[in-house]
Amino acid sequence: MAALAGGLIVMASGPIAFDVAGALAGVASQLPVTLLPAAFVALATAMDVAAGAVLIRILRRSPFDSFAEAVLGGLIGSVAKGTVLLFGLGGVGHFGPLPLAFLDIGLIAGGLLLWRPIIMPGDPTERRLPVAAWLLPLLLWSFPLLLQLASPVVPFIDVLPNHVAPLEHLRTYGSYQELAVSPSPIYGPSRLFLGYIGSVGSVTTLTDLPATLAVAAFALPLSFLLAAGGYHLGRLLGGPWAGYWTLMTVPLTFAFLRLPDARATVLAFPLAAAAIGLTVPETRAAASAVLTGRSRAVLMAAAMGATILVHPVMGAFTSATVALVALSGPVAPRRTLFAGFVGGAVVALPQAAVMVGVQAPAWAALPAWPLGLLIAAILAAGRLGDHASPVVASPVDVPRGPAALSGRLRSVARILLMGMVALSVAVTFLLALSDHPVLLLGLGITALMLPDRRVWLPIGAGLLVGAAAMVVATLTPADTRLGESIHFEIPKSVGYWAPWLVAVAGGLGLGALWRRGSLSAVVRVGALGTFVVLAALPLRGADIEPRGIEEHRYAESAAVVLREAERGYWTGYPDVRRLVDADGVALIEAIRREQAAQRLRPATPLLHVAPSFQQWIATPLGVFTGVIETTATEDPEDSVHTVGGRLRDIADLDALLGPAFPYLVIEGYEPGSGHLARATASGYEAIGQGDDWTLLRATGLPAGSTGRPEDSAPRPAEVGRR
Repeated sequence: MAALAGGLIVMASGPIAFDVAGALAGVASQLPVTLLPAAFVALATAMDVAAGAVLIRILRRSPFDSFAEAVLGGLIGSVAKGTVLLFGLGGVGHFGPLPLAFLDIGLIAGGLLLWRPIIMPGDPTERRLPVAAWLLPLLLWSFPLLLQLASPVVPFIDVLPNHVAPLEHLRTYGSYQELAVSPSPIYGPSRLFLGYIGSVGSVTTLTDLPATLAVAAFALPLSFLLAAGGYHLGRLLGGPWAGYWTLMTVPLTFAFLRLPDARATVLAFPLAAAAIGLTVPETRAAASAVLTGRSRAVLMAAAMGATILVHPVMGAFTSATVALVALSGPVAPRRTLFAGFVGGAVVALPQAAVMVGVQAPAWAALPAWPLGLLIAAILAAGRLGDHASPVVASPVDVPRGPAALSGRLRSVARILLMGMVALSVAVTFLLALSDHPVLLLGLGITALMLPDRRVWLPIGAGLLVGAAAMVVATLTPADTRLGESIHFEIPKSVGYWAPWLVAVAGGLGLGALWRRGSLSAVVRVGALGTFVVLAALPLRGADIEPRGIEEHRYAESAAVVLREAERGYWTGYPDVRRLVDADGVALIEAIRREQAAQRLRPATPLLHVAPSFQQWIATPLGVFTGVIETTATEDPEDSVHTVGGRLRDIADLDALLGPAFPYLVIEGYEPGSGHLARATASGYEAIGQGDDWTLLRATGLPAGSTGRPEDSAPRPAEVGRR
């Protein structure tokens, strides 16, 4: 703690200087807006995860063997439940707080009455860690909460179009009619994350908070989930102390720095930890309730499917890691993991359909979850009714006869795989040394302390997947939009993935060092204390990038949080805390009135005319109201950062005005610009006006028309919740 305090003193006068009193004042100024929502979102998330844990408890047919495992199982169940309800209730316009609350409460009550025990410790003799040992991890993991409490709008620009806007649409209308619903014009279906929308959208709808605020408040539950994922995987591979030390290494990763953003990339890591953890076989002595092969396959399908649905790239990395581990293992576990792999791919089919641009009603995706889990169960058992045996660590059988040759071939394949794993670890050392020196120091300690193949296989396989992804990104031609996107997205995702794996590996080595009885207590405390000091102190001076993808020491991450809590994230926007000023709020409220009157329905498009699509110039209406927004601007950018397909050139305004867009907003132009006169001449009438905007509605169209011919016929009223 002294090292962290010293580091903060250094950072207070460095390149990202902050004032502690100013940061606390910034937090205090927003507490009337952010404190209760933080509590509501935490409570709603706990309820949703608890209900999800009951679902997974039913699937696994045995209790969880730790609290962390139950939390991760609950997250998998939350994603499964959320996406099924998104496609079902959302598809018919009834994704509301009451159905969600009744289902969660019913599942929790059923779990307490019918499926007890939910948790049964796997090793009752396992020593608990001292309470005092948790003080430093608790302090480190509390820093993101400061920025959360200072942020009534989630503090990062790129999460608004593809994370927040779909959630606001879902909360406002209770509707998700199409498989791909993209309210913001900036990002298109390829940037939508169905698992994130289903799970975090459930929390947002339960609390009925604006999505901009609910996603910001999700930083607290997400911190807990990320910590649980690292602890669980570390504990499985190295015991409780290894799990504990992952809580000290994960805060050095880029994923930890992005906790206040509450982005899907970070939410994928607890799910990835659960999936990779399922590749680790229990031992007969330690397992309280050994999973059968069929149960493990079904859980693997659920974990991998949920990871892909939350973030496709991280899900692909996770699935490839599981596949590599399966290829190197014994025959029975290999069949189990293969079954889970196939089932998870079926579960994730709706996400694949969205990313390739398939347009379909949301209810068409409903069979994906039950079909994927059923396929996993059938493949794991070999045939229906065949009860697979438990998957546990056991001596390797010696093959005889014709099986001997295939056994030798498998041995050669495993040796080659392990060689590639070792090479990938070495390459990680060489390429990332300058960006992640403390994390790699932890990895080096693990290499010295833990030569166990069982420990290195999942970590090395994951690093090998990251290295292979970088090779693919490098070799892919960048002369197409897809190639350009691969060049941008894959290295960025590896920048999340590889440091997280190295952090988990480092926790294993530090835990092993602490348990090494042959070393004196002085040596162990001194070595681990030195690591903590190096992890805490900023050593890069003016070279630090506040939001860079490289390693951030404890003091650096804390300084970033304190600086943004003091000044507000949205510097250069109309409001540094809320992004929009009073005039923008008035525009949002005017649109809300149309939604409340059921004239602006879920599928009703709105045309937004503004000098620029940038969210510091044009009020992001899709983000704040969930309306389906198209923008006509003077800078209709066409790049990997604007792939929504609904950024239009203002030169085409005359062709855009008309029945295709029943609603029109003109913002940021002087009255003499001529746009208002052109709109009026095209049959629009003004229904609201502010200092810098005018809201117009097309005349001669039925209330709630989408501008399509079929909307001229009578149709049942849709009840918007706002």
